[in-house]
Amino acid sequence: MTKADEVTRKVPDYPETRLAFRVWRLDSTRNVLLSVNLGQAARNASWVAKAMSFPEGEWSTGEPMFARCLKGRDHESGVPDPECTCGLYATTDLELVNRYLDHEAPVLGIVELGGRTIPATKGYRAEAAKVVALLLIDEMFTLRHTVLAKVANHYRVPSLVPHSAVADEYRSELQQSSFGPADWEQLNRLLDQN
Repeated sequence: MTKADEVTRKVPDYPETRLAFRVWRLDSTRNVLLSVNLGQAARNASWVAKAMSFPEGEWSTGEPMFARCLKGRDHESGVPDPECTCGLYATTDLELVNRYLDHEAPVLGIVELGGRTIPATKGYRAEAAKVVALLLIDEMFTLRHTVLAKVANHYRVPSLVPHSAVADEYRSELQQSSFGPADWEQLNRLLDQN
């Protein structure tokens, strides 16, 4: 949250989506990306680790994920709420990426964040997120590039050779914004069900 936002408690209204980094595990039998921390590790982890693990499980192909409050709170202004830790987290800090990227979570990519988006300490918390690219970092730190290319193909996103530590600098290599009218209609239907 910026200094001005701390004073007003207003959530910034960005005119476009934001890009940030995210690390995943891989279900190699189905080529599906999974959140990092599940099970016992998540229960014993810090709130940041738990936030980076949401949603628990599988990331959708071709559709955005929509946040919900894991504390079960009904936020009048929506999710994420500035007074809570809810929202889909993604980072702009490669040091944070380094803490998560390992043999159990070897996939690094870029997510597009949409809807209500709040700056967090080392990235953003957002209402919605969608996988938009996988990064072909050195195979010493990740999976074979042929495997990553198959996963990227499954998600219908590019597999990119990294050239910047700033996620937004990859925007020109991505397809148009992943968030279209149908995605926001889906969000409204979900909100109406609750």
